[in-house]
Amino acid sequence: MANTRGNFSFTALQPLELPTISKFKIGLCQLSVSVDKNQNLIHAHNSIKFAAEKGARLVVLPEMWNCPYSNDYFAKYAENFEEKDASPSFSMLSEAALSLGITIVGGSMPECDSGKLFNTCCVFGADGKLKAKHRKVIWSKIIRYGFDFIDVDGKSQENYEKEDIEESDIFTAGDRPTMVDTEMGCIGVGICHDIRFPELAMLYRAKGAHLICYPGAFNISTGELLWELVQRARAADNQLFVATCSPSRESNGSYMIWGHSTLVGPVLKILALVTLTGEITATSGHEETVVVAEIDYSAIQLQREHIPVQNQRRGDVYKFIRLAVGCIGHLGSPFSSVLNACARMPAFLEGKQVQAKVVQLGYGKCGDVSQAKRVFDEILEPDASCWAAMVACYAQNGYAEEKY
Repeated sequence: MANTRGNFSFTALQPLELPTISKFKIGLCQLSVSVDKNQNLIHAHNSIKFAAEKGARLVVLPEMWNCPYSNDYFAKYAENFEEKDASPSFSMLSEAALSLGITIVGGSMPECDSGKLFNTCCVFGADGKLKAKHRKVIWSKIIRYGFDFIDVDGKSQENYEKEDIEESDIFTAGDRPTMVDTEMGCIGVGICHDIRFPELAMLYRAKGAHLICYPGAFNISTGELLWELVQRARAADNQLFVATCSPSRESNGSYMIWGHSTLVGPVLKILALVTLTGEITATSGHEETVVVAEIDYSAIQLQREHIPVQNQRRGDVYKFIRLAVGCIGHLGSPFSSVLNACARMPAFLEGKQVQAKVVQLGYGKCGDVSQAKRVFDEILEPDASCWAAMVACYAQNGYAEEKY
């Protein structure tokens, strides 16, 4: 199982390569989630089968499709995916992918691993094998001010007194992006709040993604304001397809869900919205249904040729390296302290890769931080993101006078 295509960076742009299957149907299963886990599994299996019978080669499930979105259920419904006999949700997805001969982006489920809980998306190939596993990177937070709740990310609701959800108190965040090669092209994965951050989508675009799937469960207020907006932004900025899949509004849980599972193309046309009848129209909806729509990756190529934003990007004006260099404070600090800082950073920030690469090349004791730029200049085909990540680690660990 491979979660990524090597080290990620914004600068190492991969040319677009069309997969063998570049035109296919995708199914988005907007499910009603109940407190009965077994019923949720049966319901999800039937929806996956329905989508496959309608011609879908790729099927996407919602965030927390087997579990109500509530603190009361996350730990209770969590599964250790390494223990197949005790992971009915994991096993169902694997068996469904194999029996139907399709690829499944399995929404997300609560995963327990080494005493920690994760909000995890599993991707299964047509052979039933796990191809990738993405753990939600960014956690949402609800802040209370007096008698009002202000949602700062995507998880508030009308019935505020029911429950405050502080996801970071429950789940452990993932520390890496996830891309997976499938018969239907290269797919990047994010979960819910991950969609709010353009950097993750930029990484996926740079590494050759054709499609980004975001299982999510935005609430009504944030959903109305941002759900469609951020999807179209990610698709437009990166000139690729974006698919989102949400639970339906009548799902059990701690807040009312927006719904509106959507497929957006690179030309900013909304290709499919979930409607009350499940038809593919321009009318949005929130009820339980399955929508099947067509993806044609030739639209990516056409759009990038028509508006070559990647070639037009002014790296000389707004390279991340320029921002990073301005953050260096104590240039007399030992460079070894920078490497130590890098080694302590999450893999998502590339710090560990930077530290390992520098040590491997024999620059582990190169002197002061002022020599760091020279180090990376001397590395064959230097990657500016490595330098930026190193300085970011340096700043975030308190070695700089100024943080960004």
